[in-house]
Amino acid sequence: PCASMLAGSRNGHFHALMILDLDNFKEINDSQGHAQGDELLRQVAGRLSDCVRQGDTVARLGGDEFVVLINGLNSSENYASIEAHGVAEKIRSSIERSFELNGKTAYTSASIGISLFGPDSQPDDDLLKKADIALYRSKESGKNQASLFNPSMQAEVEAHSRLMLDLRGALGQGQFRLLYQVVVNADQQPDGYEALLRWVHPERGLVSPHEFIGQAEQSGLIVEIGQWVLFTACKQLEVWSKNP
Repeated sequence: PCASMLAGSRNGHFHALMILDLDNFKEINDSQGHAQGDELLRQVAGRLSDCVRQGDTVARLGGDEFVVLINGLNSSENYASIEAHGVAEKIRSSIERSFELNGKTAYTSASIGISLFGPDSQPDDDLLKKADIALYRSKESGKNQASLFNPSMQAEVEAHSRLMLDLRGALGQGQFRLLYQVVVNADQQPDGYEALLRWVHPERGLVSPHEFIGQAEQSGLIVEIGQWVLFTACKQLEVWSKNP
């Protein structure tokens, strides 16, 4: 495939590398069995082949991931991206149709990441990396869609990696704080306190919970952080209980 891409690039054409991931393959595998899952993969491969031209390439990366190489797109990057999106939408619509798996009907959908390769670039592993980043964007945005890689996605992924690295060390380094907001009853008398978690980063400063709570939940760190919040709040209650 790289040889054909390089030959096409000499003629000024763009190409598209796509990574496709089935959104609910594990659910079908678990509910209908691995034999049905294997049959689904075979049928998906057939539909992918039907959506591309003879000179294009379809391959399975592993699991429920496929890679599609579209050769000889337009020599204009804008038009090439439109053509690539058109192929991706054709693929997505094809995968949306029902599958018959040994007498049972199953439905799935596909998230797709697209990376363009142009005349001024060389084919390398970065193409897969970029397509994978775009795939992550498709899944993050609700699945069953196609996203084209752009440099801002790379910056977001790198920023997310740095945030997660810092977040993993925040608890051990004592960077979390609890603030307490009074809760009053109908008579405007204190009825309790709401504990508000804040992250005081040595370089970032005060990090909003909006920026890190979702990441902590996805990574599982929220369990350890939650235990710290409960322990710290209980210690504060003990202090207040000794002060009328």
